[in-house]
Amino acid sequence: MIRFPDKKLHKIGRIDQVIKAYFPAHPAEKQVQAKKLMPLFIEQGIFYKYDKDGLQICLLLRQMEKGK
Repeated sequence: MIRFPDKKLHKIGRIDQVIKAYFPAHPAEKQVQAKKLMPLFIEQGIFYKYDKDGLQICLLLRQMEKGK
């Protein structure tokens, strides 16, 4: 299991909050690509720019998947 630094854990928690707020506001959507949420993540200060088709969130999700 991978141990994430506190800063990254905080970022993951903030991402979780954005996702939890997204679906009640968009009840017709049952799933969404992470890169589609990048503007919300940027707006919330989680990420600072939209880079290479959502690469930042994709890399973070891969790290989390490896940590299982």
